[in-house]
Amino acid sequence: MPVVAARSEPAGGSNPRDPAVSLLADTTLLVVWSAGSPGEIRGQRLNTSLEVQGSELGLSGTAETTSARPRTASSGDAFAVVWEEGGGTVMLTTLGADGVVRVGATELATGGVTGPVVAPDLLGGFAVAYQNATDVELIRVNADGVPQAEPLRFTGGSRPELAAIPDGGFVVAYLAGGSVRLARVGCVP
Repeated sequence: MPVVAARSEPAGGSNPRDPAVSLLADTTLLVVWSAGSPGEIRGQRLNTSLEVQGSELGLSGTAETTSARPRTASSGDAFAVVWEEGGGTVMLTTLGADGVVRVGATELATGGVTGPVVAPDLLGGFAVAYQNATDVELIRVNADGVPQAEPLRFTGGSRPELAAIPDGGFVVAYLAGGSVRLARVGCVP
């Protein structure tokens, strides 16, 4: 039977919401959330005993536009955090296990895109999926947050989710035509 081994309340700021968590190298957790009004993305590193490591992180840079729905993943020696900003832009930032931001808040996709999700690509980078007005798009970025090719499009898709496959690639799940659809996507350098 499961038991609670530890508890922590790292989420600060006003009105914290939308938490997401990822684990890097089996030792460092990153929890991210949106907070405040109109909203900013915050983060906190913890060890696996849920002890806070370092200071709370401001990841979105500014609270002038609404930043919401953060998601995080780890790959290699870095975390990636993606979120929706201003109701139509997907943003990305990367940081190391030490909490040092490597790539500050950067636009990854614009033009009415929403619902970003992120997964490790097992090559030290990340895959990010999001929904545009009519489709789901998937893009791979390297550890520096630089897109590695044009986005792969899943026509008529919405509400994407991603899972990394241990031997490489991803499974993309999304809704389309009244059905849940899955696609296995290979990942090559």
